[in-house]
Amino acid sequence: MNTTDNTYNGWTNRSTWLINVWYEPTYKSDLDWIKDELEQKVADLANSELVTDKILADMINLQEIDWDELKEHVEIYEEALA
Repeated sequence: MNTTDNTYNGWTNRSTWLINVWYEPTYKSDLDWIKDELEQKVADLANSELVTDKILADMINLQEIDWDELKEHVEIYEEALA
């Protein structure tokens, strides 16, 4: 059996960590906006005429992002602000 630990800097995986690092979401509404923006960007890349864009779209795995973990992280931040 091959068990692989994909955690990254205390997060579920690198993709989830990257969302937190680059976007620094503060509110749950930020996460909705981020998710929508990423889905649109990946769709734009996939529908591009450029082969490099299509390759990049294939390399981005939005399903890997743990949105629930990000939501929990934001909720803790929101509570600290209250």
